[in-house]
Amino acid sequence: MIKIDKIVYSNRHSIQIQITSVGELVIRAPKKASESAIMRFVMQKQSWIELHQQNIKAKNQLNAEIIAQNSILFFGKSYKITKSNIKTISFDDNTKCCLIPLQINDVSVYIKKIYKKMAIKYLHSRVEHFINIMHNKPDKLRLTNAQTCWGSCNSNKVVSLNWRLLMVAPDEIDYVVVHELSHLTQMNHSKLFWAIVAQYIQNYKYIKTKLKKHDYLLNLYR
Repeated sequence: MIKIDKIVYSNRHSIQIQITSVGELVIRAPKKASESAIMRFVMQKQSWIELHQQNIKAKNQLNAEIIAQNSILFFGKSYKITKSNIKTISFDDNTKCCLIPLQINDVSVYIKKIYKKMAIKYLHSRVEHFINIMHNKPDKLRLTNAQTCWGSCNSNKVVSLNWRLLMVAPDEIDYVVVHELSHLTQMNHSKLFWAIVAQYIQNYKYIKTKLKKHDYLLNLYR
């Protein structure tokens, strides 16, 4: 029997399956949906659910050190978290260590604070770079702590970027920036939208797949 971890009822018209980044099964269902109807739907999708949960389990095992916060990613490179007699965070490419001041008690809070500070500067610079090329300028740029996405753009021309982008490679960061700036022209994922993205990130399909492998990072450092 497949275990349902959570059922979310709302004013939707159909039942939807969601597998979280930790492999939990979340069902989104109409308010009037019965438990038996939900179970029938889940059983019909059993093979799909099990396959996706197995893939997520394998991905999480591969990245166990990062999920356990013993190591951290910085621009796509992995560093072992180590305390040292230094004043601020430092990344040593020779030893592959992320050095953190000895006096820091809560490493998770410290890393989040430092990464957010660095993200503001770096992400703003990448947005400015592509604004000059694409000639699409948002009315506002925000840094977010979202759990489900790397970035977003709304109809008010507000672009939001996740501070955790500093954990992925520079080409993945640029893909997200271009993706959201492209929404300033096309608020959809039509062929025209992807054609705009392709003008600036020609191998966007490859990078999109690569970024998907890092979606587990969205649940770290809450």
